[in-house]
Amino acid sequence: MQELTDIEIKELKIDLDKKVGDLSFLGERLKLIREELKSQGDITCSKTEIVNKIVFGTKNDRMNLARIESGKYGNLKNIYKLIFFYYLKGVNPEWIIIEDNSKIKKYIKKVSLC
Repeated sequence: MQELTDIEIKELKIDLDKKVGDLSFLGERLKLIREELKSQGDITCSKTEIVNKIVFGTKNDRMNLARIESGKYGNLKNIYKLIFFYYLKGVNPEWIIIEDNSKIKKYIKKVSLC
């Protein structure tokens, strides 16, 4: 098997970075979903403290959710847990993570853990 040159690796990285772009849209979408579910009467999304307690196991540190929704911070596990939390509520994870989601359904069938 042929090895990649440093130049090829650099070009692939640049291409990937262009395709991925700025990931701040993830936080914006997660906030939009929470606010939308809240407006629909979903009690688990009515306050950031409740979301923090359910998803992250804490109600004292409201910054977990705020950091993720601002698009500035958030570890992969917490972002995944939040996306999965909304998936259980019927939100399509693809709609959240694909930047050009214009052809992707926002909602899918609700999922049950049981």
